[in-house]
Amino acid sequence: MIEYEDFSLKIEPKRGDAYPVIVLQSPAGEGRSEFRLPYDSEQIRAVLSELGEAVRGGSSSPLREAMWGGGSSPLRQASPAATLSRPQQVGDELFNAIFSGPVLSLFERSMGMLHGSQRGLRVKIHIDPEDPSLTQLASLPWEFIYRKDTRDFLNLSKFTPVVRYLDVQRPFAPLPLERPLRILVVISDPADYAGLNLERERNLIEKTWAKQEGIQVEFMENASILALQQRLVRRQYHVLHYMGHGAFDEYSGQGVLVMQNEHGLGQLVDGSSLGVLLRDVRTMRLVFLNACDTAQATRDQGLDPFAGVASAMVMAGVPAVVAMQFPISDEAAILFSGTFYPLLAQGDPVDVAVAEGRRAIRLGNSKTMEWGTPVLFMRAPNGDIFRVRAKQAAEPHDMQAPATGRFQEVDEALERHLAQLYMEGLGAYWQDEWEKAVASFEAILQVRPDYLDVKAKLAESRQQARLRTLYVQAQKAEEAGDWLDVIAALESLVTEAPDYRDAAAKLEAAQRQLHLAGLYTQAQQFHRAQLWKAVVKVFAQIHALEPDFVDSAGLLDVAEKQLAKLQRQTQLQELYERAIQAADAGRWDEARDLLEQLQNAEPGFRDTGQLLVRVEAQLSRREAEVQRQTELGKRYAQALAAEEASDWSTVISVLENLVAEAPDYKDAAAKLETARMEVTRQRQGRVAKPPTLPLDRQKPKKPPSLPADESPRPRGGKPTSLPG
Repeated sequence: MIEYEDFSLKIEPKRGDAYPVIVLQSPAGEGRSEFRLPYDSEQIRAVLSELGEAVRGGSSSPLREAMWGGGSSPLRQASPAATLSRPQQVGDELFNAIFSGPVLSLFERSMGMLHGSQRGLRVKIHIDPEDPSLTQLASLPWEFIYRKDTRDFLNLSKFTPVVRYLDVQRPFAPLPLERPLRILVVISDPADYAGLNLERERNLIEKTWAKQEGIQVEFMENASILALQQRLVRRQYHVLHYMGHGAFDEYSGQGVLVMQNEHGLGQLVDGSSLGVLLRDVRTMRLVFLNACDTAQATRDQGLDPFAGVASAMVMAGVPAVVAMQFPISDEAAILFSGTFYPLLAQGDPVDVAVAEGRRAIRLGNSKTMEWGTPVLFMRAPNGDIFRVRAKQAAEPHDMQAPATGRFQEVDEALERHLAQLYMEGLGAYWQDEWEKAVASFEAILQVRPDYLDVKAKLAESRQQARLRTLYVQAQKAEEAGDWLDVIAALESLVTEAPDYRDAAAKLEAAQRQLHLAGLYTQAQQFHRAQLWKAVVKVFAQIHALEPDFVDSAGLLDVAEKQLAKLQRQTQLQELYERAIQAADAGRWDEARDLLEQLQNAEPGFRDTGQLLVRVEAQLSRREAEVQRQTELGKRYAQALAAEEASDWSTVISVLENLVAEAPDYKDAAAKLETARMEVTRQRQGRVAKPPTLPLDRQKPKKPPSLPADESPRPRGGKPTSLPG
């Protein structure tokens, strides 16, 4: 058995932009550094969603989804490249964030000190669930821590397991265990929640790890919390294995398991309540939660720090809890449990059993990253939750050889019996009666393990029986329209026997039907949201896959009608806006035509009627103005004609009327003034001159007076001398 040294990392509340990280214990000593979250608050949820899809993407069998909102939903599968690269990327970011500076140096020195020995380095991550400021860190996928320089996931080596360690102030000691390891499998499938195929999972458990040596399994169906309490009072168990729904209570923010009440309906039970129930069961050492989201601590600040079911139960006193941080496939769950429980039963530490369970998933299916889905929460310092007591070997009974004659008689009878069984088994083998063949061959091997070719025939008969069972399951699921179960059965069948009957073709058809169901669910969601264009586009994809697809709810017809109505409203609105623009620009004819189109197409659309009245009024005014201008033009032309004819009285008469009606009309006022002046001039020119009188009646003209200094001079002589 591997011995471990602890590399204990404690992440403290944030200071500034970083979280202090303290190495509490390591082979190389103690130290401290800082952890800077590689994602902001908004990114963490997206990272977990992408990682969940990548982890599930490579799985070859269906996922146990807790619920799909009441309808079928397609499986979202990541590409093979994304299945590997996304977990590596996230794991590398986490490694670089927490292993930096002195912490990285201590880790490398510790690894170097243990190299070459049979000792491992257990990485313990301490995150206080009572501190609300650390709740985001509790939701990070620490199980995928990836060291890029060595290309190693720490958790894929049993020498470097990663454990979520919770410091609980309660005494602890390993439980002395005398095998068998007693496991109570609690099955909860409430009627008011999406149905889970728990019967199939139970059958798988009964046929696999429940048959392992040293393990005893009991099943409890329709489990209520009170019935579980009574069961635990009556009998002692070492492990509680829960199968059912897990979620967060949207009102309290606490992690819950969905159990059943007395009416078979869902009853939410939080992790703290389960812890209160289980901590008084002295033999209980482990809880295994095979349900969605049970490992997720609360992702919102300020909520109950014990919201994660797993961490709450450990804080309440359960030594170890294994939970699933993503939905896990049946194949991976069986591989994990089939390795985990037998190791636990023989006394291995719980973290060793988890590490080997991870490796079983990885080795069983190299295309999946589901080995990182199980999460271990524990408070056992060394992982030892049991101390196995070895049973005293049974004393062999003294056997005496029978008399020779009797021995030969028995031997001959036995040979005849074996030969008969072989013929019966062989006949069933060739007639495809596989269950009968298995029974005959198993009976032979119990007596004679090396009888002829029975081992080979038994192996093939078991395989064929298993394949036929899967095929029948697929047929029944197909009849019920349960495409998830069809795919589950056929994927397992085709993986084991690709050419079995028409399984490959049926698988392809089932996957197409599941895809169609998913698309139809999307169409329903878009229909409820009144996203009509999206509904039409989704149905285009549906009809491309299945031209005769039956739209039972008439979603496409409603969407097309609503889309046509919206398009019509858009067209009417465009006409309306064009009419408004034309009216604002004074293009009244265009506005009237557009508004009349609107009235004919949709009477009463908005205020089209009122606008049309206004436009008609504008058009009437414009027509009256045109007529007025025409009349004024005629008068003006008449005035011009009269002016040419020098008919000034007509000019004045016409222009006076024109100017009185339109003072600013062209140059009418000026022409009117000109005409008036011309008439005045003509009148002045026609005034009569006084009559000319006879000469004898003419009065003599008085000579003009001269100035005193200008007396008349006598002609031709000197001027007359003036006196004195």
